[in-house]
Amino acid sequence: MTGNVYRLFTPFLLTPRGLEQHILWLFVFLLIMNVIHLIQQRRQDLLVPVIIHGLGGMAAVLAGNLIILLISWEVLSFSAFSLLWLNKENRARRAAVQYLLMQVGSAVFFFIAIAIHVQNGGTYTLEILHPSSQPFLLIAVAMKTASVPLHFW
Repeated sequence: MTGNVYRLFTPFLLTPRGLEQHILWLFVFLLIMNVIHLIQQRRQDLLVPVIIHGLGGMAAVLAGNLIILLISWEVLSFSAFSLLWLNKENRARRAAVQYLLMQVGSAVFFFIAIAIHVQNGGTYTLEILHPSSQPFLLIAVAMKTASVPLHFW
């Protein structure tokens, strides 16, 4: 049992190299630009969800294992939901609820993929997933990115 807990949280975060480092800097740049834009537009009500969204993206890039990636995946989902919900228009709020339902479904498929991968001898570290778990991850990513035909929200 202790070995499994240790495997679950190691490594927690990775040191970004190559492409990951560039993506991380892109998230930092976009976060700074969004914060500046919100301040200029006097939309301080959106600052917290925008900052959380940016930090969630950075955590996804730095994730050292599948559980941390799933947690950051959900941080992105709930912060994006908050941004939609704070629009306060009925149409935006309907879209926010649809978005949240799709994202929770996506997380369920992601979790199933992780469970199948680990059950088949895989580890929690980021590696190529076991073939039997890959269809579930594909569905999760398609739902998360609103790919056709899952783009209705």
